[in-house]
Amino acid sequence: MATDADGRVEEFREKPEDAIPGDVNAGTYLLDPAVLQDWSPDRSISIEREIFPAVIDAGHAVFGFLGRCYWIDVGTPEKYLQAHFDMLAGLVGGVDYESPWVASTADIEPGARLGTRSSIGAEARVAAGATVEDSVVHPGASIANGAVVRTSIVGPGAHVGANARVTGSVLGAGSRVGDGLSLTDARIGTDAEAPAPEQV
Repeated sequence: MATDADGRVEEFREKPEDAIPGDVNAGTYLLDPAVLQDWSPDRSISIEREIFPAVIDAGHAVFGFLGRCYWIDVGTPEKYLQAHFDMLAGLVGGVDYESPWVASTADIEPGARLGTRSSIGAEARVAAGATVEDSVVHPGASIANGAVVRTSIVGPGAHVGANARVTGSVLGAGSRVGDGLSLTDARIGTDAEAPAPEQV
Protein backbone atom coordinates (compact mmCIF):
# COMPACT_ATOMS: atom_id res chain seq x y z
CA MET A 1 0.00 0.00 0.00
CA ALA A 2 1.11 3.56 -0.62
CA THR A 3 0.82 6.10 2.21
CA ASP A 4 1.46 9.82 2.50
CA ALA A 5 3.68 11.51 5.10
CA ASP A 6 0.85 11.39 7.69
CA GLY A 7 0.25 7.66 7.18
CA ARG A 8 -2.95 8.08 5.16
CA VAL A 9 -3.36 5.24 2.68
CA GLU A 10 -3.48 6.62 -0.86
CA GLU A 11 -3.70 3.33 -2.70
CA PHE A 12 -4.19 -0.30 -1.72
CA ARG A 13 -2.64 -2.93 -3.98
CA GLU A 14 -3.28 -6.53 -2.95
CA LYS A 15 -0.54 -8.88 -4.17
CA PRO A 16 0.42 -7.08 -7.39
CA GLU A 17 2.02 -9.26 -10.08
CA ASP A 18 5.13 -7.09 -10.32
CA ALA A 19 7.26 -5.99 -7.39
CA ILE A 20 6.54 -2.34 -6.58
CA PRO A 21 7.66 -0.05 -3.75
CA GLY A 22 5.41 0.38 -0.74
CA ASP A 23 4.55 -1.09 2.62
CA VAL A 24 3.12 -4.53 3.29
CA ASN A 25 -0.38 -4.80 4.73
CA ALA A 26 -0.39 -7.14 7.73
CA GLY A 27 -1.68 -7.23 11.24
CA THR A 28 -4.79 -5.82 12.91
CA TYR A 29 -7.57 -3.71 11.41
CA LEU A 30 -9.68 -1.18 13.33
CA LEU A 31 -12.86 -0.43 11.38
CA ASP A 32 -15.82 1.88 11.87
CA PRO A 33 -18.81 -0.47 11.35
CA ALA A 34 -20.62 2.25 9.40
CA VAL A 35 -18.04 1.91 6.64
CA LEU A 36 -19.17 -1.68 6.03
CA GLN A 37 -22.90 -0.99 5.67
CA ASP A 38 -22.75 -1.04 1.86
CA TRP A 39 -21.63 -4.68 1.79
CA SER A 40 -23.98 -7.58 2.35
CA PRO A 41 -23.07 -10.12 5.03
CA ASP A 42 -24.59 -12.83 2.80
CA ARG A 43 -21.57 -13.30 0.56
CA SER A 44 -17.83 -13.76 0.83
CA ILE A 45 -15.88 -10.53 0.50
CA SER A 46 -12.17 -9.83 0.32
CA ILE A 47 -11.43 -6.85 2.55
CA GLU A 48 -8.14 -6.31 0.70
CA ARG A 49 -9.42 -6.61 -2.88
CA GLU A 50 -12.87 -5.07 -2.52
CA ILE A 51 -13.52 -3.10 0.65
CA PHE A 52 -10.24 -1.24 1.15
CA PRO A 53 -9.98 0.00 -2.48
CA ALA A 54 -13.64 1.13 -2.48
CA VAL A 55 -13.35 2.94 0.85
CA ILE A 56 -10.18 4.72 -0.27
CA ASP A 57 -11.71 5.64 -3.67
CA ALA A 58 -14.74 7.08 -1.84
CA GLY A 59 -12.43 9.45 0.02
CA HIS A 60 -12.81 7.94 3.47
CA ALA A 61 -9.85 8.27 5.78
CA VAL A 62 -7.80 5.08 5.91
CA PHE A 63 -4.55 5.16 7.82
CA GLY A 64 -1.72 2.70 8.18
CA PHE A 65 0.61 2.34 11.12
CA LEU A 66 4.13 1.44 10.10
CA GLY A 67 5.52 -1.03 12.62
CA ARG A 68 9.02 -2.39 13.01
CA CYS A 69 7.93 -5.50 14.85
CA TYR A 70 8.46 -9.15 13.99
CA TRP A 71 6.08 -10.52 11.37
CA ILE A 72 5.90 -13.80 9.50
CA ASP A 73 3.19 -15.47 7.43
CA VAL A 74 2.60 -18.83 9.11
CA GLY A 75 0.56 -20.21 6.22
CA THR A 76 2.86 -23.18 5.59
CA PRO A 77 4.19 -25.81 8.00
CA GLU A 78 7.73 -24.60 7.36
CA LYS A 79 6.89 -21.01 8.27
CA TYR A 80 4.86 -22.15 11.28
CA LEU A 81 7.90 -24.00 12.58
CA GLN A 82 10.17 -21.05 11.76
CA ALA A 83 7.98 -18.75 13.86
CA HIS A 84 8.47 -21.09 16.82
CA PHE A 85 12.21 -21.29 16.21
CA ASP A 86 12.42 -17.50 16.09
CA MET A 87 10.52 -17.13 19.36
CA LEU A 88 12.78 -19.64 21.08
CA ALA A 89 15.82 -17.80 19.70
CA GLY A 90 14.62 -14.51 21.21
CA LEU A 91 14.00 -12.85 17.85
CA VAL A 92 10.43 -11.79 18.68
CA GLY A 93 10.34 -8.61 20.73
CA GLY A 94 8.63 -8.84 24.09
CA VAL A 95 8.61 -12.65 24.06
CA ASP A 96 11.02 -14.59 26.25
CA TYR A 97 10.69 -18.37 26.20
CA GLU A 98 13.03 -21.03 27.52
CA SER A 99 14.50 -23.29 24.89
CA PRO A 100 13.20 -25.95 24.50
CA TRP A 101 9.80 -24.74 25.64
CA VAL A 102 7.83 -27.24 27.72
CA ALA A 103 4.39 -26.52 29.18
CA SER A 104 4.22 -26.92 32.93
CA THR A 105 1.69 -29.75 32.61
CA ALA A 106 3.57 -31.69 29.94
CA ASP A 107 4.98 -35.08 30.91
CA ILE A 108 8.58 -35.49 29.78
CA GLU A 109 9.82 -38.84 31.03
CA PRO A 110 13.42 -39.32 32.17
CA GLY A 111 15.52 -40.36 29.20
CA ALA A 112 13.46 -38.43 26.64
CA ARG A 113 15.53 -36.12 24.44
CA LEU A 114 14.32 -32.67 23.41
CA GLY A 115 16.14 -30.49 20.90
CA THR A 116 16.55 -26.84 21.81
CA ARG A 117 14.15 -25.70 19.06
CA SER A 118 11.22 -27.82 20.21
CA SER A 119 7.94 -26.82 21.86
CA ILE A 120 5.86 -29.25 23.92
CA GLY A 121 2.27 -28.31 24.73
CA ALA A 122 0.12 -28.79 27.81
CA GLU A 123 -0.68 -32.38 28.80
CA ALA A 124 1.55 -33.69 26.01
CA ARG A 125 3.69 -36.73 26.79
CA VAL A 126 7.16 -37.61 25.52
CA ALA A 127 8.15 -41.09 26.67
CA ALA A 128 11.55 -42.32 27.78
CA GLY A 129 13.85 -42.98 24.84
CA ALA A 130 11.85 -40.72 22.49
CA THR A 131 13.51 -37.84 20.62
CA VAL A 132 11.84 -34.60 19.55
CA GLU A 133 13.90 -32.12 17.52
CA ASP A 134 12.90 -28.92 15.70
CA SER A 135 9.23 -29.77 16.19
CA VAL A 136 6.02 -28.52 17.78
CA VAL A 137 4.06 -31.06 19.82
CA HIS A 138 0.57 -29.75 20.54
CA PRO A 139 -1.43 -30.19 23.75
CA GLY A 140 -2.44 -33.72 24.59
CA ALA A 141 -0.24 -35.34 21.94
CA SER A 142 1.96 -38.31 22.82
CA ILE A 143 5.29 -39.55 21.57
CA ALA A 144 5.91 -43.17 22.55
CA ASN A 145 9.14 -44.86 23.66
CA GLY A 146 11.90 -44.88 21.07
CA ALA A 147 10.01 -42.68 18.59
CA VAL A 148 11.87 -39.93 16.72
CA VAL A 149 10.09 -36.75 15.63
CA ARG A 150 12.05 -34.18 13.59
CA THR A 151 10.98 -30.94 11.84
CA SER A 152 7.34 -31.88 12.29
CA ILE A 153 4.07 -30.61 13.72
CA VAL A 154 2.19 -33.06 15.93
CA GLY A 155 -1.41 -31.93 16.32
CA PRO A 156 -3.51 -31.92 19.49
CA GLY A 157 -4.13 -35.42 20.80
CA ALA A 158 -2.11 -37.05 18.01
CA HIS A 159 -0.05 -40.15 18.83
CA VAL A 160 3.31 -41.31 17.47
CA GLY A 161 3.84 -44.99 18.23
CA ALA A 162 6.85 -46.75 19.70
CA ASN A 163 9.98 -46.66 17.53
CA ALA A 164 8.18 -44.72 14.79
CA ARG A 165 10.06 -42.05 12.83
CA VAL A 166 8.32 -38.86 11.72
CA THR A 167 10.30 -36.33 9.65
CA GLY A 168 9.10 -33.16 7.94
CA SER A 169 5.49 -34.12 8.51
CA VAL A 170 2.23 -32.68 9.81
CA LEU A 171 -0.02 -34.86 11.96
CA GLY A 172 -3.58 -33.62 12.33
CA ALA A 173 -5.48 -33.54 15.61
CA GLY A 174 -6.18 -37.02 16.94
CA SER A 175 -4.18 -38.76 14.20
CA ARG A 176 -2.10 -41.86 14.86
CA VAL A 177 1.22 -43.18 13.60
CA GLY A 178 1.57 -46.87 14.34
CA ASP A 179 4.51 -48.51 16.10
CA GLY A 180 7.62 -48.73 13.95
CA LEU A 181 6.23 -46.74 11.01
CA SER A 182 8.39 -44.19 9.18
CA LEU A 183 6.89 -41.04 7.68
CA THR A 184 8.73 -38.41 5.67
CA ASP A 185 7.08 -35.27 4.28
CA ALA A 186 3.65 -36.72 5.08
CA ARG A 187 0.34 -35.06 5.88
CA ILE A 188 -1.99 -37.09 8.09
CA GLY A 189 -5.48 -35.69 8.50
CA THR A 190 -7.58 -35.18 11.61
CA ASP A 191 -8.33 -38.45 13.40
CA ALA A 192 -6.65 -40.41 10.58
CA GLU A 193 -4.35 -43.38 10.82
CA ALA A 194 -1.00 -43.13 9.03
CA PRO A 195 -0.90 -45.74 6.27
CA ALA A 196 1.38 -48.73 6.56
CA PRO A 197 4.18 -48.78 3.92
CA GLU A 198 2.36 -51.19 1.61
CA GLN A 199 -0.61 -48.82 1.50
CA VAL A 200 1.40 -45.74 0.50
